[in-house]
Amino acid sequence: MKSALFLCLSVLLASACSPKHAAEVPRNGAAGLAVVANPPWPATPVIPEIKSGPLRNQLDATQISVLSRQGLAGDATSAQLLMRLYAEKHETALYEKWLQIAAENDDRMAMGIVALGLQKAGGEENCLRAKAWYERDLRLAGSRGELVDATTVALQGLAAAWEDCIQGGTWDTYSDK
Repeated sequence: MKSALFLCLSVLLASACSPKHAAEVPRNGAAGLAVVANPPWPATPVIPEIKSGPLRNQLDATQISVLSRQGLAGDATSAQLLMRLYAEKHETALYEKWLQIAAENDDRMAMGIVALGLQKAGGEENCLRAKAWYERDLRLAGSRGELVDATTVALQGLAAAWEDCIQGGTWDTYSDK
């Protein structure tokens, strides 16, 4: 109850202090959530037209900057494009950064890659995190009405190789040992 009251007061105070960004409560049944009118962050993603071929030949510095802001603000497509760009450029640190952000932004491909990386690393903590990513992917796919076959197989593979994962990791998620 206190946290709900705090949220309401915070929204009201933010509205009063900044009429430019006044809160609007959505009428679609999203109780407790507020939408900010005219937000200061990217609200409607602008995705450049991508043709076949390397991204590094298609994205200029301005587009990369826009994609970066959008990805950091929660856009999965922007984060995935940056993940792919930095993978092409073999910039590992930036690839890993955008991989994690894309997964957090509900990009299913990135979720699977993160889960496999954790599974490969092994140890109980990483194996449990891999399980959590697979399950998050399954819930997201189910809510979108998307196929879950590959993720289901990966989760079943993790279960089948659970002891190997705990003992030091496994890349072989599809075997039945």
